[in-house]
Amino acid sequence: TENEFLEALTERSWDLVICSSERQAFTAKQAMKSLKRMNKDIPVIQLVPHADSMSLLQGLKAHMQAVVPLEEKELLLITIRRELEHLESRRRMRQAESLLVELEKRIQVLMERSTLAIAYFDSKQLLLANNSFAHLFGYEDAEKLQGKMIEQFVVPEDKEELHEQIQTFA
Repeated sequence: TENEFLEALTERSWDLVICSSERQAFTAKQAMKSLKRMNKDIPVIQLVPHADSMSLLQGLKAHMQAVVPLEEKELLLITIRRELEHLESRRRMRQAESLLVELEKRIQVLMERSTLAIAYFDSKQLLLANNSFAHLFGYEDAEKLQGKMIEQFVVPEDKEELHEQIQTFA
């Protein structure tokens, strides 16, 4: 039942769900909806009695990660391995994204606290600067500098050299 499924999901961490396409009180499609509603990243592999295009299409339309015929044992093992690898990749990606967010926050704090003038430009404009950089150019707040063109921070005779340096780095 759906309650049993939800209870099983809360009892421990799951990496994979394998379900049949048999018509029961609780279907594979309902399991997918429950996982989506709970925002769980758990791949679902549906086992079908025969490899006909209609059952494969229905399973994929229901957002199953894979639909495998019951008689294809080796294909099922390959699919399980593949889905677990994909899941691990997604988990590593989410962890890396989380670390990146934390690092960006830390860099922002370090930059703001620095007494050295620090600025971050793309090839044309200022994207980020600290207050020390703003004070160097006579501004009280670094936010007022954002979006200004890079040429505004360089004396005219050094503009050509700056553009050459940017091209070299690019």
